[in-house]
Amino acid sequence: MKPLRKHQMANAFLLEILLDILLFAILLIVILNLFIKAHRLTNQTEQLHQAVSICADIADMYQSSDGQMDAIKEHYPNCNLSDAQGIIYLSDDFTEASRDEHKYKVVVSQVDASALAFSGSAIEIECFDADNHSIYKLRACHYNAKEVAYVF
Repeated sequence: MKPLRKHQMANAFLLEILLDILLFAILLIVILNLFIKAHRLTNQTEQLHQAVSICADIADMYQSSDGQMDAIKEHYPNCNLSDAQGIIYLSDDFTEASRDEHKYKVVVSQVDASALAFSGSAIEIECFDADNHSIYKLRACHYNAKEVAYVF
């Protein structure tokens, strides 16, 4: 067998370098995709955590105020609140914001009393992102205690 000349050795070396660069580029693309997916998942998890926290806080306010929607208005003074529905606008960090500058919104709706299987009231709390996709939904109930008269 003939010994390889310098020209043939240089070609083999260049081919090996090109294959190494190609392999490195493919691995880099795969790893970057994994990092991007991990970043998106982290952001979605943070959104869900904040939405659950806000909805649970609103449910606690409603339940501790004997089923009155006014307790929500005291904590979120800029919310649009009526007897049947309220909208709370939130910024990126889930603090109260104006309607024009909001990134998230929480809709609080009074549930029809005839649809309830108990004596009391209930609200549905739903958090939406800027594209109006629902992030989290929660129902909070307040039970009215029945009074019993004892006859002796």
